[in-house]
Amino acid sequence: MISKDYNWYREQVLNLYKDYVNTFKSFGEEVNESIRKDAGKIENKIFNLMVLGEAKSGKSTFINAYLGKEILPMDVRQCTSAIIKIHYGDEFKLLAKTADGDEIIRDNDNEIIEFLKIHASIDDKYRNIPVPTINNELLIKYGRKGKEISDEEIKQFTNAVVNDNIYGISINEYNDAIRNYIKEKAGAWGKIITEIDITYKLSKKMKDITIIDSPGIGAGGNFGEISEKYIENADAIIFIKYSKGQAV
Repeated sequence: MISKDYNWYREQVLNLYKDYVNTFKSFGEEVNESIRKDAGKIENKIFNLMVLGEAKSGKSTFINAYLGKEILPMDVRQCTSAIIKIHYGDEFKLLAKTADGDEIIRDNDNEIIEFLKIHASIDDKYRNIPVPTINNELLIKYGRKGKEISDEEIKQFTNAVVNDNIYGISINEYNDAIRNYIKEKAGAWGKIITEIDITYKLSKKMKDITIIDSPGIGAGGNFGEISEKYIENADAIIFIKYSKGQAV
């Protein structure tokens, strides 16, 4: 496991980096800024492990099993509707950020579990549609611009996400659910939870590792703007693939 060998590899990489810097100095040259930045993350014990996968692939279930604690809500359908970061802390605490920049803090165990059930999962009536993609690509994007979403733009969107109908419901039911969700949530786009930061007293082996659970990737390959930003800063990625009945 990464947690088991991380510190050993960290020391090896830092020793190599020191040799690298000294070699450049001997030639009167400076180390590339991007390499210096990466080395700084390693020196400061920053390691971001991102978990990606299609909707309902079992990302949250995998993370809970990996941590040995049932922290995230689990369901056979898509759950996670926001970026969730989990890392070591002295207490169980949650900090959530909304699309309009507000912060919400929960530090009571029962309140945290209840918050995650409500805000880290998707309403039953909308679990058949790509909610994370709708949130990121329409509601938040247009809300920040102060623009209304036109019927034509909704039509273009439903055509673009037709392959994300992973539950095989009728196309009319699928499109109607998307329209209803947009109509219901458009006025409250700023309250959409975009990021949840959780500290938990995990094993000390996990002390320097942040696990990042992302909204499910659409069947059409849609990551979403928020997930893409985290991918750029990920030090490692685990991709979860549900392979039952498929040729691996």
